[in-house]
Amino acid sequence: MTSRRLIGDVFASVGAVLVVAGPFLLIAEYLVWLKTDVWHPIRVRAIFDAISVSTHQALDALLKLPLCVAMFMIGFVFIWIAVEIYEREARSFRAKTNL
Repeated sequence: MTSRRLIGDVFASVGAVLVVAGPFLLIAEYLVWLKTDVWHPIRVRAIFDAISVSTHQALDALLKLPLCVAMFMIGFVFIWIAVEIYEREARSFRAKTNL
């Protein structure tokens, strides 16, 4: 197994965890809402505030997305990167076998 394949596997694994965890977080928020009758979506901004990281004002609008949506989207980006790595590895393998 090459290092590129291992990197692709790591990206695919992280992406799969995020894509699956996003909807589960939404379900957890929904269950809390049913119990308390108050909707408190977890925002990405809350994480940055918790670790005392300041951000630019333009980036702040993106950070107001609900965490479940951000996790889902970032997971798909990780999977897309993994697919690109796998495709490059396959092209490299085909080029080596055709020589």
